Amino acid sequence: MTMATATTGSNISEKWNIEAPNQNLFTGDQVIDAYLSGKKDGLRSAEKVILDRLDNNVDNSGTQVLDLLKFLDRKNISGNDAYLKINSWKDLSILISVKESDFYNESFLNVYEFVEHLEETLNSETCHVEFSFVDFNEKLNDYNLHCDGYVLKYNKPS
Repeated sequence: MTMATATTGSNISEKWNIEAPNQNLFTGDQVIDAYLSGKKDGLRSAEKVILDRLDNNVDNSGTQVLDLLKFLDRKNISGNDAYLKINSWKDLSILISVKESDFYNESFLNVYEFVEHLEETLNSETCHVEFSFVDFNEKLNDYNLHCDGYVLKYNKPS
């Protein structure tokens, strides 16, 4: 109980009026509670923004993977799967499988030019995507890819 609250009902002097604080003063506990509440709200908001940004980055990278797979098909480079590794909310790695013979073919240099353009399109302050290639074979070990962090496999549209 504050002094102003305790003396509000009594008349101390005719020369002095007692005025109770009008909610401009707060106790230390009230300030701490407000801080903690605001901090929780701020963390929830930041978490939501990060998750929304991650979702957007994953979706955009999926669109670019589809463009790359179509480009590879036009170049008669087949046997392609794509795997996604999320390094952080804004840093993604995409691994594309290609046949070794296609990879060593001189025409594969055009693929690198196309990928460079995709990376330039995707990369910004809130998104960094890096494409890599791996030798395709029928027994590509999904377990090893998972251990390396490539836990998402691209679903090719029918």
